[in-house]
Amino acid sequence: MLIGIDLRDILTHSGYISTFCYNLMVASACVQLRMFLKKKIESLGYALKGLGIAWQEEHNFRFEIFWAAFALFLAFFLRLPQIEFLVVIFMIGFVLTAETLNTALEELCNKFQPTHDPHVAKIKDLAAAAVLISSITAFTVGLIIFIPHLASFIWRL
Repeated sequence: MLIGIDLRDILTHSGYISTFCYNLMVASACVQLRMFLKKKIESLGYALKGLGIAWQEEHNFRFEIFWAAFALFLAFFLRLPQIEFLVVIFMIGFVLTAETLNTALEELCNKFQPTHDPHVAKIKDLAAAAVLISSITAFTVGLIIFIPHLASFIWRL
């Protein structure tokens, strides 16, 4: 006897087993979901901390955020079509991502080679070039998108 239930009853009546297994599955899924959400929230915290570091320590990041906000304001003001608005958002993300990766790479280089080293200087220059390329690309795309809308707006005045 197992808590008032004969073992033969459990084996012959699959209802007990299926209910028991179902309850175990649900409990296990809840634990896994809780652990998954906890890890995601921790990851989000680290990412937000990284954004805070970029904002506090990088003048270029703040400069790019200013122009990103201006571009979003202008896009909203000119009522850009949805696809063009999405392209503007993508370009902003492209530049900010490049800047953040550049900052992370510079920090890593400085940690392992605090004195001047030509190889580290080359790595930093290449990372800075990536930011420059992304910025020039975003600026060019911005001109292509905004100039016709600005010209149309001015023409209507």
